[in-house]
Amino acid sequence: MILSNNHIDNSDESAFSPPRPNIMLLGLLMALSTMANSIVAPMLPIYATKLNATPTQIGLLVSIFGFVRFVIQPIIGNYSDKWGHRRVIQAMLALFTIAGLGYAVGENIQSLLFFRSIQAIAVGGLSVSIRAYINQITTKNNRGGVNGTISAMQNAGSLLGPVVGGVAADWLSIQAPFYLLSFFSLIGLILSFSLPNVKFNQYNIDSNKHDKKQTRWPNALYLLAGINILEFVGLGIWVTLWPIFASETMHWNSSLIGLSFSISALASLITAPVWGKISDLYGRTISGITGLLFLLIQPVAVVLFNHNFVLLWLCFVLAGAGGTGYFNAYYTIVGDLSPDGDVGKIQGVLGAASQLGNSAGSILGSFIWQALTIQIAFWTDASILMICIIGYIPLFITEMRTRKQNKTYEEELTQ
Repeated sequence: MILSNNHIDNSDESAFSPPRPNIMLLGLLMALSTMANSIVAPMLPIYATKLNATPTQIGLLVSIFGFVRFVIQPIIGNYSDKWGHRRVIQAMLALFTIAGLGYAVGENIQSLLFFRSIQAIAVGGLSVSIRAYINQITTKNNRGGVNGTISAMQNAGSLLGPVVGGVAADWLSIQAPFYLLSFFSLIGLILSFSLPNVKFNQYNIDSNKHDKKQTRWPNALYLLAGINILEFVGLGIWVTLWPIFASETMHWNSSLIGLSFSISALASLITAPVWGKISDLYGRTISGITGLLFLLIQPVAVVLFNHNFVLLWLCFVLAGAGGTGYFNAYYTIVGDLSPDGDVGKIQGVLGAASQLGNSAGSILGSFIWQALTIQIAFWTDASILMICIIGYIPLFITEMRTRKQNKTYEEELTQ
C-alpha cells in the first residue's frame, strides 16, 4: 500500500499479479497508437501546404488537436467507467483507423481539420482508457512496474513513428504515412479483442460495494492534479522556447535540435522499467521527486552552461529519464488514489487539465520571451518545477508514514 484513500489497506496484494500477456498486449497497443500518432504529426503541416492551406489554417490544424482533447477527455473518461475500458479502447482504435483514411483521401483543409478532430478524440480517449484499464488489472504492489512497461512501449512508438512516417513519405507518397496510421490502428483494434473485459478492479475487495453517490476524491488527488498542471506549464515553456533558443542563440541546425529531443526520448525509453521498479519498491513520491529534480537541471543548464556541449547532452539524457520518472509516479499515484468506478473520469479530468496547462505554458513562455528575455522564461520553467517538488513534500510524508505503518503491521503478523 502506498497512498491510500484515508485508510491503510492491509490486504495481501502481492499474491495477485495481472497476466503478463495482457500487460504486453496493452503495451503493444500503446506503442502502435503512439507510433500511428507520431507518424502523421510531422507530415500533417507539409500535407496541408500541398492543399494550399494558409499559415493561419495550419496553425488551427495544430491547435484544434489540443482543444478537442481538452474538451473530450473528461467526457470519454466518464463513459469509459460506465461502458468498460476495453470497449472504449476498441472504439478509439476504430476512430484512429477512420482518421488515417480520411487524411489520405482528403482534398482540402476543411477535411483535414475534421479528421484532425477525430484523431484528437481517439488520442485523448485512448490515453484515458488504457491508463484506467491498467488501474483495473493491477494492485498497488505492481502498478508502478506495469506503468513503467507501458511507458517504455509508448516511448518506443514515439521514437519509431517519425522515422517510419518520414521514410514512407520520401519513398512512397505524402499520403503513405496516413495509410500507415490506419494500418497500425487496425492491427491494434484486432489485437484489442484479446483483452479481457474488466469493469472493476478484481483485486479490490470493496469493488462490489462501490457507490458513486458516496465517492469522495481524496485531497491528495487534488494536490497531485495541481502539481501536474504546473509541470505541464513548465513543459509548455520548454517545448516552445528550446528550439528557438537553440537555433537563434546557440546556432544549432534543425537536425541537432531534433536529436536533442530524440536523446531525451531514448533515455525515457530505457529508464521507464527502472522507474517502475523504484516506484513499487521505494515509493511513488521518491520516483516523482527525483524525476522533477532531473527535469529541473535542464532549463538551468541551458541558461548557465549552454557553451558546454557535453554537459548539455548529459542534461538532455537526465531530463528524458526524469520525465519518465515523474510521469510514472503521477500515473501510479492517480491509480492508487482513484476510487474504483471513477478511474476513467479522473483520468479524463486530469488529462484535460494537463492539456490546459501545456497550452498556458506555451503562451506564458512566449509572453515572457517577448516582454523580458528568453533566459527569464527558462528560469520561470525552473521555478515552476521547484514549486512542483515542494508540492510533493506532503505526499512524500504521507507515503512514508503509510509505508511505516504497514511495515509495523506486517511485523506484528509475523510475530
